[in-house]
Amino acid sequence: MLAPLAIALLALVAPQHSRRASNSELRASLGALVLREATASELEQGLARIGREGTLAEVELAVMIAARIPSEIDELGQTSTPGARLLTASLRDVFRRHAVKLPRVASVVGERSEPWASALIAAYGDSATPQAVARLGEWLASGPEDASGAVLALSAAARSQQGPFDSRARASVRALLDRPGRPGHREAVLALGWLDDDESVDELCELLRSAHPGIADDARWSLERITGARFGRDALAWRRWLSEERDWRLERLPGLLDQLYDANRGAAARALNELARHQFPRHELAARLAERMDALDGDLLGCACGALAQLRSAAAIPALRELLEQGRPEAEHAELLATLAVLEPWARDSRN
Repeated sequence: MLAPLAIALLALVAPQHSRRASNSELRASLGALVLREATASELEQGLARIGREGTLAEVELAVMIAARIPSEIDELGQTSTPGARLLTASLRDVFRRHAVKLPRVASVVGERSEPWASALIAAYGDSATPQAVARLGEWLASGPEDASGAVLALSAAARSQQGPFDSRARASVRALLDRPGRPGHREAVLALGWLDDDESVDELCELLRSAHPGIADDARWSLERITGARFGRDALAWRRWLSEERDWRLERLPGLLDQLYDANRGAAARALNELARHQFPRHELAARLAERMDALDGDLLGCACGALAQLRSAAAIPALRELLEQGRPEAEHAELLATLAVLEPWARDSRN
């Protein structure tokens, strides 16, 4: 009778008609590493090959290979797991290549114990795709006992991207602010900054008064990143500024956007100058400005492009792409392309 591991591997490597022959060959050759006494170097090369060529179907096989890599003892006498580190690196590349079909975290992590559960969650974050942010947000919403690793992974996924980010992911991280002292609370304070969560600014202002100086400093950093303003840890100054910005958005913004359609180019230019002095909430501002750029041309279009580049929001991308399809003059076409290059480099990297 075959051992359970061998049976599992046979199921993994058995050719399936729906898969390409090259994929079956990859699974068969790598599965053999687990069935025989492969060296640590061979196992590491196997994980590297999964990173280069593997699909989501190789996730289970990658975990099996990583588990065969011997642990090491560091200078302090603590055990380290190079297999977990290599697994994270390998599956990071797999998840990045297949981001559109990225599976739910629960279906990959399952009931795994450490270090494999942490390695798998970290791989989602390291893939640095919008889909990873969404999947990690779903995982947090399910209420894992220790949310720290998932929040750190979510921050890693968001760090190299430009929002707006998945609303459920932001809400899941925001909910952790109500759990002071619990795993994931402090990580959430910084993660909200990486996620540009403008809905958390009032709660972050409260945390400026925290008796824990580290949390207060993290809240300040997140507020600065979300808003573009600088008021240190002065909660009163932050609240005064936020109130003024909210009043401006309600009372002035609609009229300024209408002025962009004004036949008087001077009025439109003044409206653009005032718009460019505001960065909160930046994703809403970027979307609303971009939607009105069809009325602009020449220098006015260039000023609007500069304002959007400063806002760094992917919310403007759909409207900018529509403008490119309108057959604009060469100089305006170049301005639009340059702005898109600022706003969407991450999107090109994550396409499959």
